[in-house]
Amino acid sequence: MPAAPDLFSSILQPLTNAQTINTLLGMDTRVKTATLALTKRLMDTAPGATAILSSKLPSTLLSHLDATDVPLCKSAFECTDLI
Repeated sequence: MPAAPDLFSSILQPLTNAQTINTLLGMDTRVKTATLALTKRLMDTAPGATAILSSKLPSTLLSHLDATDVPLCKSAFECTDLI
């Protein structure tokens, strides 16, 4: 569990919401890349992995594996390593 559980849950909860995921991943490539990088960090914890794997994010990660933007594709690939 992270050192700041309140911060952890305040970040994790919106990231497992389908509407929030759609909004974030509908933005600029830099926002998408940052969202996926944050997802990877959260998946390194057991509660984070459980919450994320039961959300829409796994299918979203797979859909970004063929992204033409290299940092975005790299972030998606790094996340799928944890699935």
